[in-house]
Formats: sequence, structure tokens, C-alpha cells
Amino acid sequence: MLQDLWLKIQEIILVVLRSFQELPRGKRLVLIVCLVAMIPAFFIAKYGSFAFWNWQYKDLRVVAAPAFQSSQDVEVGTAKVIRSGDNLYSVYTKIKNRNLDLALQDARYEFTFFNNSGDVVKTQQGGLFLLPDQEKYIVVSNVVSTEVITSAKVVLSQVNWQKKAAIPKIVIRTPAPTTYEEVNPLQFVAEGVIVNESPYRLGTVRITFVLYDASGEIIGISERSEFSVRSSERRAYVQRWPGLYESEVARVEVFAETNSLNGNNLILEDLPSVGGSSLDRPDTDFY
Repeated sequence: MLQDLWLKIQEIILVVLRSFQELPRGKRLVLIVCLVAMIPAFFIAKYGSFAFWNWQYKDLRVVAAPAFQSSQDVEVGTAKVIRSGDNLYSVYTKIKNRNLDLALQDARYEFTFFNNSGDVVKTQQGGLFLLPDQEKYIVVSNVVSTEVITSAKVVLSQVNWQKKAAIPKIVIRTPAPTTYEEVNPLQFVAEGVIVNESPYRLGTVRITFVLYDASGEIIGISERSEFSVRSSERRAYVQRWPGLYESEVARVEVFAETNSLNGNNLILEDLPSVGGSSLDRPDTDFY
């Protein structure tokens, strides 16, 4: 079978060659020129048509491009140390995202604590997110150290900016808390609620408490987290600061936030409902 096919191919080749040789010399030359010219003509037609249609549809092309060209660094304030008891400290700093349309979904920070001689006492790491144009505190509460901590510094890392097409707007209302003093043991108490006014059940809500004295200086700061806060829920809290008199505190500010950059932290609820506190922890990190 294959041998017969090969013989037929050879026969066709011989017929073509014989026919070519029988042509007048001028016609043979023209045929050769035409065959050779077909090669550059093919490439000219191919790339010429590509360039023409590429120009014709240039305004309709979908081209991958960076979402943004430049970004502003995070503005990081000076780290402050507050002694909140024997061998117990709170450290905080204020940060600001100076970008109006860029967000940080999962950055990292590291606090380094120093003694009076400038020696490192200990370090502590954590994660954070930043919404566009957001300003907030980074707080490390209940730092235990037998050495006296006199200063601290904070460094951010893994700062990878993202430009989100849309970020859900979450409103968590924080009415002014009721404050009072407990005597035995002595402690200042803030008691109040946060109200989830979004249509989502929030996996984690972080609450920051800032205490000011009469001169406007921060004399106490702490954080706590509430989990699985349902839509329209009023979640109650009681926050205490041991060893602090009520007369020392002139004002208390309460801030509540949730990570709206993490889709797993937001669960859309069909019917808003008011529920009690839940101790369930979310499956994913707050950050």
C-alpha cells in the first residue's frame, strides 16, 4: 500500500518536472520568479493585515495595565508607652493611610520595646489592614515585663497596596459609654454598646478605647474584639482599667472597625435581627 503510494508520488513529480522542462525558457523564468516571490508576499500579507486590523481596533483592545502608578507611604506616629500596673504596659501609635483609593489588606507590624539604657526588652508582632484614607491606632495591651519599658518603636512590613473596585461601607455606631469607678479592687469602668448598622454579619469587630485626662493627654488605651456581630445587633461590652480613678479620666473615646477588605469577614444576612452575644470565633483572621 505504502509502496504504491510512493510510486504515485514519484510519478507525479516526474510529470511536473517534465512539464516544467517542456515550457519555453521565458515562461520557466517567470514561473520561478513567481514561486520565489510567494514567500515574501505571504509574510507581507500576514504582518500587513495584522498591523492594519490592530490599528483599526486599537480603541477596543483590552490591555493589561497596572491598577496604579504610585502610592504614598503609611504615616506612622511616634510609639507611646503607658504604664498600666506593676510590670504591665500598654503601647500604641497612630497611623494614617494617605492614599485616597488604595488599601492594605494584610500588612504586618512589629513593636520593639526598650529600657532606660536603650536595650531591647522584647518585641511583639501583629497584623493590620488599612482602608483608603483611614486613620487609626495600633495598640498592644497588657505587655508584661519585669524590666521597666521606657520607649518603643514600630516598623511596618509587607506593605502591598491594592486598588479595589469596590469596598463595602460598614457603619458600626459607638454611642458614648457610661463610666464609673469600682472601689474593691480600684478600677475605672466603661460600659456601653456597639451597633452594627450594616446588612452584614461581621466575623470580627475590633473595639479601641482611648482615655484622656483633663489636659487632653492619653492616659489609658486598650482593645478588645467581638465576634459574629449580627446585622442591627447592639453588642454590649464592659471594659475595665485597674488602678485608675474616675476623677483622672476626663473623656473616653470608643472606635469600632471591621475588615471590609476580607470577604470572608462579611456575611450578608437576609433578615436583620437582634441577637445576643456570641462567643463563636470566625473561621478566618480579622486581618
